[in-house]
Amino acid sequence: MKNCNDNDKIISYLENELNESERKNFESELVTNLELKKEYDSTIKLINSLNKLPKIKASSNFIVSLNNKIDEYEKNKNFKWIFSSISSLFTTYPKYSFASLSLVLLFALTYFMSVGSLSDSFMLSNSSNDSLYENEIADSDSLLNNKSLINE
Repeated sequence: MKNCNDNDKIISYLENELNESERKNFESELVTNLELKKEYDSTIKLINSLNKLPKIKASSNFIVSLNNKIDEYEKNKNFKWIFSSISSLFTTYPKYSFASLSLVLLFALTYFMSVGSLSDSFMLSNSSNDSLYENEIADSDSLLNNKSLINE
């Protein structure tokens, strides 16, 4: 189908969407234009072939069931892909996989231990500074005007 305009004409003709003069013009063009005639004939053959196909009856909940199966497949596909890629990594390269897994665990433990010790030291430093100000009011005006804190 080379010319979209020809395709539109053919479809309009077959669906009886043309008025009488357009219909006559199309039929005369079919006689003179060989390319249009070929396209028209192939379209007619296609329609006849489609009409010969057996009619298939589906259950009333076919679309709902199909959509549920597609959703289930999509959910399982992602999980299966992750699991299969990880398992293939361990079966193909067991030494490297074990070493890389060990390194990841080591870095994770080191990170979480250092974060925990930083938060503990921060809490200790805050609690030691609290004794300096226990008798003072903790707002910005009183800290600026307090002479005892400026002299220290």
